[in-house]
Amino acid sequence: MLIQKSYTDSESEPEGEPELEWHRKIENGALIREKAKANAWPIKTGKWNAEELLRLEKRIKKLARRRNMTLESFREEILTQPFRNKKQFWWDVAKKFPDRALYHIVRHGKQAYDRQNYQGQWTPEEDKQLLELVKTYGRKFATTIKDQMNRTASACEARYRTIKHQEVGKTGKWTNEESEKLKKTITEYKTLHGTPPSWEYVSSKGFQNERNPRQCKARWQYIQNQENNAGQVTGRGAVTIEDQIRLLERIQKGGWQKEYEIPFGKLQDENFTLSSKRCKSEYIKLRKHIPGFEKMKVQGKECKESVMIKYCRQTMILIQISIVIDIVSELLRTRCIMLESLKE
Repeated sequence: MLIQKSYTDSESEPEGEPELEWHRKIENGALIREKAKANAWPIKTGKWNAEELLRLEKRIKKLARRRNMTLESFREEILTQPFRNKKQFWWDVAKKFPDRALYHIVRHGKQAYDRQNYQGQWTPEEDKQLLELVKTYGRKFATTIKDQMNRTASACEARYRTIKHQEVGKTGKWTNEESEKLKKTITEYKTLHGTPPSWEYVSSKGFQNERNPRQCKARWQYIQNQENNAGQVTGRGAVTIEDQIRLLERIQKGGWQKEYEIPFGKLQDENFTLSSKRCKSEYIKLRKHIPGFEKMKVQGKECKESVMIKYCRQTMILIQISIVIDIVSELLRTRCIMLESLKE
């Protein structure tokens, strides 16, 4: 079946090597993160949002139509070939993603159209087989494991992480000795790698897997909140107006235009340790004070939801909600007035 043509198709575009350095070849993930962190490449490295994925799908379909490809011929001629053989195709795809590295563009593109995608829910037998394969071959998800599981490499890797995080660890209250060991292991990892900790590493190295990765991560977030000495919320205590103002100030400083762009897990520093989950829930709660916040327009429709991102089940179109700066400015104004009134 020929990929259906659209009225938005345009004439062919100029070919040749991309102008952007991060679009010319497939770089490894570590280099991409390093370049982005140093602001050498003005790109995003986080999770792709729904708008980006939809734009990628439309772009690939348009380029395939120009080449008169069917879905099957596209898979055979593009997806099964190494990048060096079809680099012009992927360079053309990348033109619509100036803020993404070519590595991630190709990876998401292949994943979206892989015939092994959407194989349904994982069974206990598949989980057992996956663990055995990793034990035998290591983390070779992109080669040996994906072929034997008949699933995509990303699906296999994601499922493996889920299984490992679900493993039953030691139960009961954490001791002071365990907390100190957790701190020491995380410090050791950051010294060696200079990145956020790998919870699998922490679980294995520090606790010989007696405390699973999920437990280690949860405990570390708790410790960070408890050790905060700058007046922020500790543990599961109430969020103060000062906490709310610090949260809003950080969001305002980020300059994000849409709410789904706010990286709630990256707002923390030594003076602000409110967890990602609590930052997000607190922002949603504050947003309710703005009249009419629940009525968010979607292609002429209205959806009543108090969440950051919402897919309309009928159309799968991402809701585009108010510009962040307007919301935050109003919330900051009212929070500061409340704080002043409490001081009087």
